[in-house]
Amino acid sequence: MQTFPFTISCLCIPTSSLSIVSSCNTYVWNGIIYDTSGVYTYLTTNSSGCDSTAILNLTINLPDGCTDSTQFNYNPNALCDDGSCIPFIYGCTDSTAFNYNPNANTNDGSCIAIVYGCTDPLALNYYPGANVLDPNNPCCYTAGCTDPIACNYDSLACIDDNSCIYQGPIPSLACYESATFDTVTCAWIVTGSQPVQ
Repeated sequence: MQTFPFTISCLCIPTSSLSIVSSCNTYVWNGIIYDTSGVYTYLTTNSSGCDSTAILNLTINLPDGCTDSTQFNYNPNALCDDGSCIPFIYGCTDSTAFNYNPNANTNDGSCIAIVYGCTDPLALNYYPGANVLDPNNPCCYTAGCTDPIACNYDSLACIDDNSCIYQGPIPSLACYESATFDTVTCAWIVTGSQPVQ
């Protein structure tokens, strides 16, 4: 066996690397938290025992919108989610519709037009197509004469049933007769008798 009076060693070759990173708010690199954009260098020794230089080109972005494409307010230009995402809430968004939903942010085509009328099926003027009680034409439960100049006017009646009776002309009277109008029967009552001669 032959021995040599010198030691053979490998030539040490330093290494380097470059990382380009964009991150939201902060970025952890080699155990250090970075919160500012910039170029950072990390010196260490590689597995061969040689110098190793790692370079980080870091861009820190601040929260700038909703980055979830399944949300109502998704912003395709946002880089960092700011926690403002709003879910889709489907419903009628027309404030003039019968079924308007103030919480809805996406119209689902379900809007129903307001139809005024009496909504009580027990009322005389019930309208099955109505979905909102008409304040100018409330439900009516009494039919009768609605003409205040008729002698049988019914102040509780809200639907006229064509039963109105009007005071007729004063009947022809003899000189000894008198006529009184009876508001209950809506008729003239003639009284008096011919004097005996």
